[in-house]
Amino acid sequence: MVDFAARRNRQLGSAYYAANPAISANRTVAALNMDGASIHGPTRDVIVVGYGKSDLEGLLEIQARAQGRTIRAEENPERGSFYRSDHFNLAKVGIPVLYASGGLDLVNGGVERGKALSEAFIAQRYHKPQDEFDPAWDLTGQQQDLTLFYGVGRTIADGDTWPNWKPTAEFYPIRQRSLGR
Repeated sequence: MVDFAARRNRQLGSAYYAANPAISANRTVAALNMDGASIHGPTRDVIVVGYGKSDLEGLLEIQARAQGRTIRAEENPERGSFYRSDHFNLAKVGIPVLYASGGLDLVNGGVERGKALSEAFIAQRYHKPQDEFDPAWDLTGQQQDLTLFYGVGRTIADGDTWPNWKPTAEFYPIRQRSLGR
């Protein structure tokens, strides 16, 4: 596991790691981005940012189904969220990436409440001085997501097949070159 610093400053930490990895890109199996941890409780869904890019989504779907959850694509891919997080520097060197987080369909309140809470957080706190921990948050959704990501990671670690980018993903040729194909 690698945590990156300087995210708010052009992802300098992940850029440095991608250029100077502890394990080379051709020997790194995958990257799992857990950047968007749920603060509003457990959800019935999981949102994949950059949906359709890698085989990792299939592993995520299996784990989500075991939790009684569904996966779905982000609602606004045109915002470019996939290209504005630390995993992007790893993707640029070919490492397959999964960027997912708890969804909006809250177990306690449904989609309407989930969207309202998410929109309020973005408007009032995200990347603002108020973007601080709040003891009133319901972190059981984070526990749910961590269990989900653990399942994906464990499946990769115990398996003998490396996930890859889908052939239509812009990072697929980079991965193929890094693997000598």
